[in-house]
Amino acid sequence: DPAAAADVTPNLEIYTGILGQPGAGTYTPLGNPQSAIVTELPWNEAYAPLIQLVIVFTAAILILAGLGALVGRIMARRLAAPLISLTEVANRIASGELSLEANPEGPQEVILLATAFNQMTSELRQVLTGLEQRVADRTRALATSTEVSRRLSTILDPDQLVIEVV
Repeated sequence: DPAAAADVTPNLEIYTGILGQPGAGTYTPLGNPQSAIVTELPWNEAYAPLIQLVIVFTAAILILAGLGALVGRIMARRLAAPLISLTEVANRIASGELSLEANPEGPQEVILLATAFNQMTSELRQVLTGLEQRVADRTRALATSTEVSRRLSTILDPDQLVIEVV
């Protein structure tokens, strides 16, 4: 019956073939009389397309992984460069170069950080200028007080002393 033969699904098996080499084969029974069609190929020939596909996919994966690593490295450097620059400016300001400003460049977050850092440095300069002015004012007041005390200490006449103090 041809319909019964069409329903049979061949099973591919790996075994030692007719020539004693590993092979892949299958058979299909013919029905009456007890006979079958046997198909056999050497193992490497039967799986050659699959092996070739695995090699191509492996090569593609390795190439894509290499490209991904290269792109990742470039992006990391691109993202890190503004942060390294900002760190250098921060270290130089910390060592006393208060006139420096950070260059706001890079991703938006780094630009916001550099802008905030520049604003903080500007406010620090203003505070230091105010403190320097207060120190200068107090130094002048102290010098004036010292000069007055020195002059008053030389006056022995009480009436003259009162006039000088006033």
